[in-house]
Order: sequence, then C-alpha cells, then structure tokens
Amino acid sequence: ILEPLTMNAWNHTNEPNFVLMGLTDSKEIQLVLSVLFLFIYVATVLGNTGMMLIIRLDVQLHTPMYFFLTHLSFLDLIYSTVITPKTLENLLTSRKNISFMGCFSQLYLFALFAVTECFILSSMAYDRYVAICNPLNYPVILSSRRCHSLISVSYLIGAMDSISTISPIITLNFCNSKVIHHFFCDAFPILALSCSDTQDAEVNIFILAGATLLVSLSIIFFSYVSILSTILKINSSSGKHKAFSTCASHLLGVTVSYGTMSFSYLKPSKSYSLGKDQVASVFYTTVIPMLNPLIYSLRNKEVKSANIMEASTFILKGQTNNSELQIILFFVFLAIYLFTLIGNVGLIILVLEDPQLYTPMYCFSCALSSVDAYYSSDITPNMLVCFMSKNKIISFHGCATQMFFAVTFGTTECFLLAAVAYDRYVAIHSPLMYAVSMSPRVYMSLIIASYAGGILHAVVLAVTKFSLSFCCSNEIRHIFCDIPSLLAIFCSETYVNELLLFFFVSSIELVTILIILISYAFIFLTILKMNSAEERRKVFSTCGAYLIAVSILYSPSLFMY
Repeated sequence: ILEPLTMNAWNHTNEPNFVLMGLTDSKEIQLVLSVLFLFIYVATVLGNTGMMLIIRLDVQLHTPMYFFLTHLSFLDLIYSTVITPKTLENLLTSRKNISFMGCFSQLYLFALFAVTECFILSSMAYDRYVAICNPLNYPVILSSRRCHSLISVSYLIGAMDSISTISPIITLNFCNSKVIHHFFCDAFPILALSCSDTQDAEVNIFILAGATLLVSLSIIFFSYVSILSTILKINSSSGKHKAFSTCASHLLGVTVSYGTMSFSYLKPSKSYSLGKDQVASVFYTTVIPMLNPLIYSLRNKEVKSANIMEASTFILKGQTNNSELQIILFFVFLAIYLFTLIGNVGLIILVLEDPQLYTPMYCFSCALSSVDAYYSSDITPNMLVCFMSKNKIISFHGCATQMFFAVTFGTTECFLLAAVAYDRYVAIHSPLMYAVSMSPRVYMSLIIASYAGGILHAVVLAVTKFSLSFCCSNEIRHIFCDIPSLLAIFCSETYVNELLLFFFVSSIELVTILIILISYAFIFLTILKMNSAEERRKVFSTCGAYLIAVSILYSPSLFMY
C-alpha cells in the first residue's frame, strides 16, 4: 500500500502544487475575462465599501436591519476577495499554480463566508418578522446585544461548518493529476482528483450543505409566512405596499443567492458538469457580491435618501464679480481648454495611427492624455458657463458628479505617472528584459489598475462627503466642487472626513512619489555608469519632460490637500 502511495499519490504530508485550469485556454478570451472580472471586482469593492460607509456615517441607518446589512456587505467583500484576485492572476499570467495549503485555505474561507452569509440572511428575515409582526416590541426583542449575538452565532456556525467540510477532504490521497478543472478550489473539483473513496466526503458535504440551506431557509420561510399573514390583515393599501417594499430586496437577495448555491452543492459529484457548474460558480462567487449592494440600495428608500440634503443646488462663488474681467478670463480659459483638447486628442490619434508607436511608453502617454482631456472637460466647460452668465448654479448631483470625476482622474493620473516611472526604470536599467517585463499584458494591467484605483478612491471620498448635512449656506467659494471648499459648508462634524481626506491623499501621493523616486534613483545610478556622454544626454532627455510633469502635478496637489 505504501509504495504506490509514495509514487503515485500525495496528501497533506507531502504537499505538491495544484494547477487551476481556469475558465478557458484561449488567450484572447482570457484577456477579455480578466478585464470583465476586474471591473466586477472593483464594482464589488466599491459597492460594498460604499454601503458600509453610508450605514456607518448616517445615524438614521443605525438600526438592526442595516446592522445586518453592514455585515452582509462585509461578507460579500471578503467572499469575493478570497476568489477573484487569484482568478485574475491566473487569467493574466501563465502561472496557474496554487499550493496545497493555499488551495484548502481558499476552500475553508469560501465555505466559512458562504455559510455565514446564509445565516445572516436568515437573521435579516427574522428582523423583518419582528419589525412587521411585533413592531411595538421591536427595540426590545432586537436589542444591540441580541443583534451582536445573532451575528456571532452566524460566524461560529460558518467556522464549524467549513472545518467539518474540509476535514474529510484534506486527509484524502490524490492521484497523479494535479489539474483542478475549475477557476478556484471548490469541493467537487478537488474530490475528482482523489485516489481514495470519496463517498464519505460527498455525503458529508451533502449533509452539511443540506442542513445549512434547510435550517436557514426554514427560518426565512416561516418568517415570511408570518409576515405575509400580518400584511394581509392590514386594511390600508399603502400600509401593505410599505410592508412589502421593506421585504422585497431581502427576498430578491435570498432567491439569487440560494438558487445558484443549491444548484451547485445539493447533488453528487458524478453529476458535476464543468460548463454549467462553472457558470453557476462565477455567478455566486463574483456576480452576486456585486449585485447585493444594488439590490438593497435600490429597494430601500433609507439608503437612497441617505445623502439627500436640504440644499438641492449650490452657487459657485469662486469667480470674480468684475464683468470685464470675466470676459477676459472666459477667452483665456476657452483658449487653454481648446489647446488642451487639441493637444491631448492629437497625441492619442498620432499614437493610434502609427504602429511604430505601439510601445509601453506611448501607451502610457495615451492613457495620460485621455485622463488630462477628461479631467479638463469635467471642470472647464461649467466654469466657462459661469463666466458668461449670471446663473452660477450647479445642481447637487452635478456637484457630486464633478467632484467624483475630478478625484477619479486626479488619482488615476498619479498612479499612471508612477507606472511611467517604472516603465522608464525597466527600459534604462534592464533594456534586454524590457520586452518581457513590460509586455502588453503587463502595461495594460497597470493602466487598468490605475483607473480602478482612481475610481475606488473617488467613491470612498464621495460617499463620506455627500452623506453629511450642509448648513443653510449653499455658496461654494471655489470655481468648481472641490473637497476642501465643500467641507467649509458642512453642518456636521468634519473631523473624521478631514482625517480620511488627509489619509487617502497622503497615502496615494506618498506611495506614487516613492515609486517615482526609487525608479529614478536606479535610473540615475545606471546613467552614471555609462561611459558615453552622448548616451547619458540621450537618456536624460527621455526623462526630463516626465520629471517636469511630475513636479507640476504634485506641487499644487500637495499644497491643496
């Protein structure tokens, strides 16, 4: 028995790597899927982080219902993070290995958060039952202690369930094949690699998954039967509609979550279908965590109105009141704006039309030009309108949108400048490895990551700023909706918001400046080793324009923020 085991099989005592085959072998489809998964993941992070911040910052949402929703958003965020980053790595690189312990850690965390989410959904159903069927005793029955107890029990059951699930699997012996035909370490694809008898492990999964779904669904079912019975007794149609509307989002979330998970786990491993089960897995590991914030925010009036303030419009008071000077400034800024558009759009067209310029350096230049064009278009047109009209009003949503895009493009530009510095470092310090180190997949990933970082930063700042209350004055002492000028008209305590602004801006600028400084320190050392003065001059000339751009961008932003 021992000899074949050592030659043909392994287990937790001699741990090889597994290979995750992923979703497709096609390089083109992998690239498309990587972009799609990245956007879904960014949307998941933004949506769930935004939901948690809204609930945390709005005192009106400090209720049991939103307490449970905060934990649901947290679970969706972590749940997705357990799976998606590794999936993106597999799609973007040729390295598809995952260690034995890494694989089972992923399976453990996935099971933990999935089971915990089931019981939090049942806790939310119980919360709705108490709120509708016993509203007078609602604060007593669902006290803070009771809510924390329900959450703690949900996590405890999740931990116990996940340990019980992986224990029989991790002790199995596995055959020669290390290839997992899936994009993450799920139970049934791992069982397919085992030499041992997997019947006990399959029965164990079926019992645990069945018990989890049965218990949590029973709580949800009986809660909603009681809710329906109570609603039918309400005489007012508006009362019935209000009661139904508070439950609709939860029912939709339950249906979406339980439907896909039941399809995947309540069946024997022999009926596992690679295509169908992978589609279902993509849905409940990546899509559902993105959809949940949408489902709960769109169906709940409290969340939608969490950032509605008395001021529906703002007045931009940053321009001069001198009408003659306004006309002069209008033409000056119009000329600058046209020059900005022509220059940046012209550079993009030039690069796209010339195949010789399809290099990382010029692709980064295109990305920077597009950011500059968008950045300028976000602010300048509205400023020109204010110069030429007495109406200097901007709507609440227009102000929020302007601030969001200004932060997005400003942050994206910082990350892109850091990426350009890294590109110059590789080109000068390791020219022979340049084509490999800065392949199209690498530099496109850097560009996409820069945009994703900009969007994430903008969402966090926008949510924290526009969830506060404004005072009677709606006059913004600036030419556009910038964060410091908005903080000046808040009624609410702004200390936390100022701290967040300082933390995020300083972190982004510190990280990007460090990347630039370290890159150019290595570049400078490489240049000093060059014997030819002409070669040194040529290398310095390629970096000079970039260093000027960095100085111009970072100096005012550090002064302002």
